[in-house]
Amino acid sequence: MALDHTEQLGQTREAIAEDKSTIIKPGSVAVIGPGAPGLDEIFLRRARGAQVGVVAVRAQGQPSPVVQQRTVCYQLASRPNAPDGCTLVRVRGIFTEYGEVVLLSPAYQAANVATAIAAVEIYLGCALDANALRTTLEAMVFPGRFELLRGHPPLVIDGAHNPQAAVALAEAIEDAWPGEHTRPALLLGILADKDARGIVEVLAPLASSIAVTRTTSPRAMDVEELATIVEQVTGRRPPVFADVDSALDELSTASEAGLVVTGSITTAGEARRWARERFGTV
Repeated sequence: MALDHTEQLGQTREAIAEDKSTIIKPGSVAVIGPGAPGLDEIFLRRARGAQVGVVAVRAQGQPSPVVQQRTVCYQLASRPNAPDGCTLVRVRGIFTEYGEVVLLSPAYQAANVATAIAAVEIYLGCALDANALRTTLEAMVFPGRFELLRGHPPLVIDGAHNPQAAVALAEAIEDAWPGEHTRPALLLGILADKDARGIVEVLAPLASSIAVTRTTSPRAMDVEELATIVEQVTGRRPPVFADVDSALDELSTASEAGLVVTGSITTAGEARRWARERFGTV
């Protein structure tokens, strides 16, 4: 759970968890995913107060706040080793074992898929059709989340807009570009109310180079201010582009290793529009 939207949700992870826990209502079942370590008791307390059942989702071998029979477990069998690579994950649901499923996405989506399986199982009250599940997951795309817009050279967009999301993106980059000397270039456009330094500090070690831009959002960070942050973190002044389109016109094929466009959902969205206009298939 990230420290984000703190003006509305609170200044600490605990405060944010308290706010989010109010979605647990009488007559429902609470599904506690693995993305909020140390905060389980907040959700459990809310569930007890609402007198509802709880299902937890955990990686294989990790402790669960509920009994095993109420815990959905997942285990990574294989991680991607290229931008278009697959994640293989084994999932044991409440009602059945689903075996190995294929995701055309980074390994961090394994937890999200296991949580989705848990929610649907509880909603239906039975096991899912394993063949239908595999077919659906193999065809599933995650727009704006490590989305591959072009294969050669790779062009990837990701809506990571805080340091926690940047950590997940960094992990995905490390998997997809396993060679330390073949890392992708990075194009960053970040909103003014986000932790730009935190994002840059996480992603800079995984990028062969960094350029900065500004989206059309009125909340976008001034591009020169962002360039200064990148320079302070990396020791190098990055190329500056006034908008996403001009940046991609110059950078999209500049590196054989590829380009990752990130920093905000609007940056990813504008890059996706650019690709649709150029390629016509996104």
